[in-house]
Amino acid sequence: MANLHRYIALFFVFVFILFAAVQYNDPDPILWIPIYLVAAAFSLGVYLNKSPRIILLLTAMAYLVGAFFFWPESWHGLALNPTFKQQVEHARESLGLLFTALVMFYYFLISKK
Repeated sequence: MANLHRYIALFFVFVFILFAAVQYNDPDPILWIPIYLVAAAFSLGVYLNKSPRIILLLTAMAYLVGAFFFWPESWHGLALNPTFKQQVEHARESLGLLFTALVMFYYFLISKK
């Protein structure tokens, strides 16, 4: 089972690198590319059994706070709608951070004590 968790972490290395790569055309790529590259680095650390548990928990909490911070004031879904462009952008950003927080929390749960 431990090998399965390692391969899941390796899978997320590539997922987060892909997330970072698609941020190049985002309005603020300087913020979002590093956010996802840090997640990729932690995923690699989990794969290599080099990430401290407490750091994984703190990282999960930081991503969760970010998700809360970017949560849109009014929810208009994730569809393309020029009328609510800013709210849709914030919805996508908050869901990306929430997803990343969940992955980091998963790493915390599976990491060795």
